Amino acid sequence: MTFTLTTSHAARKFAERLMQEVPNRDSSSASCADKGAHDHGKECAGSAMHACGHDLSKERELFERSLPDKYRACTMFREEAKAAFTSQQYKLAEKFYEKILIQLDYTFADDADWKAKFREMELSTHVNLALTKFRLQEFRKAIYHCKMALFVDPTNVKALVRRGLCYMSLCSYDEAEKDFLKALEIDSECATARSQLSLIGKRRAAGQKSERLVCSAMFSANKASSSNASGGEGS
Repeated sequence: MTFTLTTSHAARKFAERLMQEVPNRDSSSASCADKGAHDHGKECAGSAMHACGHDLSKERELFERSLPDKYRACTMFREEAKAAFTSQQYKLAEKFYEKILIQLDYTFADDADWKAKFREMELSTHVNLALTKFRLQEFRKAIYHCKMALFVDPTNVKALVRRGLCYMSLCSYDEAEKDFLKALEIDSECATARSQLSLIGKRRAAGQKSERLVCSAMFSANKASSSNASGGEGS
């Protein structure tokens, strides 16, 4: 795979090498992450690397990298993902964001500063991957990543709004309303949440009007049918 997104030739080469080195999300590296967000211990990676009989040399190499190297890799993936997203190459952006999550699955920091850095990386990756999935119209997957972001930061307005937009796309207005109201509790100036709540009100009103029209039509049809039946019996 060749990338032409970043302006730096060295950055492109580094990204290409990293894409080959980091295993895919559906490998054993996902075994721990798929159980839900939690503070991974080193035993998670250890058990994952010994769980299967196939070659896990890439996973072990990933696990043994230094924290600065891991953070540099995550940062590079994030920059490439942003560039891909900006150029509307959403599937490529998705791939880069997922590579970050794999790298994080094998990252275990004891130092408080490193913990904070990787936690911020995890949060932004889930939030941005949710938007990427939304653009790909993979709404339920986008909802999953919003939930993961909210596990890291329950007050993240972007995650709440993006999950609300996904629920809107699925016509789950009650769930969407909860997210938009929560977003406004945190940020009363959130224009998107406010406009979407207004839209929910309009769609509900339209739905109720439509239901009334359907009921009215059914009543008219039943009344006509009843009249015809009565006329037939009297003749």
